This record gives sequence, C-alpha cells and structure tokens, in this order.
Amino acid sequence: MKRLALLFSALCSPLLAGEAEDILSQSGVKGGIVVHVGCGDASVTQKLRANDAYQVQGLTRDAEQVPALRESLHKAGVSGAVAVAE
Repeated sequence: MKRLALLFSALCSPLLAGEAEDILSQSGVKGGIVVHVGCGDASVTQKLRANDAYQVQGLTRDAEQVPALRESLHKAGVSGAVAVAE
C-alpha cells in the first residue's frame, strides 16, 4: 500500500522532466507499477523500468501503433515487464 501511495503522490505533483531517470528521481518512487500515459514510441516507457522492482505499462491512443510498440519491446527483451496497450 505504501508504494501505491508514493506513486499517487508523485502523479499529483508536477514533474518537470524529459527523461525517465529524471521522472523516477523526482517522484521518489523506488518500485511498483508505473503507468506511462501517452507513451509515444515507448523509448521512455522502457527506461521507466529502472530495475526489477518496476512493472511498467505504457498507454497510447493510437491503436495502430500498438503492434509495432510491442514488437519493439520484445526485441529489447523487456516485454512482460514493460507492456503497451491502447
């Protein structure tokens, strides 16, 4: 429950960051489930899984992009720990 509270707190505070490392550092979150809304090409989404303590879900509005994003995650060897959906 503590992780959920930390993540919720982090999401309620504005994060001024362009990189995954900055986002994780500013949020103070050390693991748990991370949801990346508007994941774009999923490159930042992949990096949000800083270690095995994180499970990351990227969300996109572009349903046609999902198969290519999933293939990219598979090729990077992170599918399962990092996933994308519409």
